[in-house]
Amino acid sequence: MAKQVNVQFRFIVPAEGVLATAQKMASSSNSDEKAVGSAVVELTDITNRSKAAVEDVANPATYDMAVYFDYKFGDSLEAAKRLKSSAEKEVGYVADTLISQAKAINQSKAAFLAAAKK
Repeated sequence: MAKQVNVQFRFIVPAEGVLATAQKMASSSNSDEKAVGSAVVELTDITNRSKAAVEDVANPATYDMAVYFDYKFGDSLEAAKRLKSSAEKEVGYVADTLISQAKAINQSKAAFLAAAKK
């Protein structure tokens, strides 16, 4: 028997300017900037697809939230912590965005798991 659950997901999608900076950082020669920029760009795409799947209640489909919940950050979160206080404000904004995205994923995953246990 199917059961219905009510789950609140949090999705962090960066502003266009932040995403543009992340795209530039993704091709940087600085390894921290490259890791953080690449992660924000990739995770934003995953977030947008996950968000669209969750919001499309008119067309229920199977979507694997594991892509979102189990995103592999690698060293990018540690790099984001280092870049958070960068002299370049825009780089700091991208770092803050990645950290916020990671927190949102953890909160969403915890909410999903709690709802699934009910």
